[in-house]
Amino acid sequence: MADLTLFFWDVKHGSASLIMTPNGLNIIYDAGMGRFSSNNEEFSPTRFLKSMKSENFMFDLVIISHPDKDHIQDLVNLVISRDFRMWERPKKVDDEVHKDLKEASNQKDKRIYQQYISICNKYNNPVPWENEPYNPKNNGNVQIFPFFPEPDIITHRKNNHSIVLVIEYNGHKVLLSGDNEKPSWNWLIENNPKYQGVTFLDAIKNTEIFLASHHGRESGYSEELMNLIQNSLQLVLISDESKGETSIPEKYYKKVKGMQVLNKENKFEKRYVLTTRKDGRIKIIINQKKILVSHL
Repeated sequence: MADLTLFFWDVKHGSASLIMTPNGLNIIYDAGMGRFSSNNEEFSPTRFLKSMKSENFMFDLVIISHPDKDHIQDLVNLVISRDFRMWERPKKVDDEVHKDLKEASNQKDKRIYQQYISICNKYNNPVPWENEPYNPKNNGNVQIFPFFPEPDIITHRKNNHSIVLVIEYNGHKVLLSGDNEKPSWNWLIENNPKYQGVTFLDAIKNTEIFLASHHGRESGYSEELMNLIQNSLQLVLISDESKGETSIPEKYYKKVKGMQVLNKENKFEKRYVLTTRKDGRIKIIINQKKILVSHL
């Protein structure tokens, strides 16, 4: 059985992940970029991947959890002329993106939102299930469950419509969360929506690795969610630039069992929380025998 590989890039204050399926599909979950203060250069996961894999490297599915700038900056580096099969985003906040474009203070930000809108317009038609990258028959038997929170709230609307992604392979589960806050977690738990006949509560059962919501901040923490997954949860990942006053990794420590992680010295150590700010790029390999987590 081939491997499922996930990368969580160090994009400073932002989020960018890559899912590489056993049969070679490449799925993006969020497209942030990082600015490094030492030389003020930007790190683009898209450019990096293409330089490593060749100019023919393709993306089969691009999922944007929600269109805040720190989750879509790298879209400007996607080569739109090379069609990917599917584009997924929370449609309920499209009006807010047009507002962001109108209010953008510089040309760079305008270009980001214009690129996002352009992709939305281009990939406006649904893909039949038999052709979807979500379909296990097409992705090497990986189960991928997207859930779309729909809370009836006004504040932080984009955050609270972030697409939640549950990835399951060979009995192991990883939960990706976007910037969802307490209202959207409450909505998902109370309404328990279904995707392809599987409920949210069933999908998150036995989650082992969790990408913390809203960069590990207090606003993204849900005690109710953590209580549902803490019996199986082994590791929490946080994608952020710095530990601010609203960061709450200590709350996650109390809910996580911990697992052996391969460190930069090529030695295993027990870890409970990994952060891109401290540990850099995080890599997860899931195969027939186990999960191997390392940071680079």
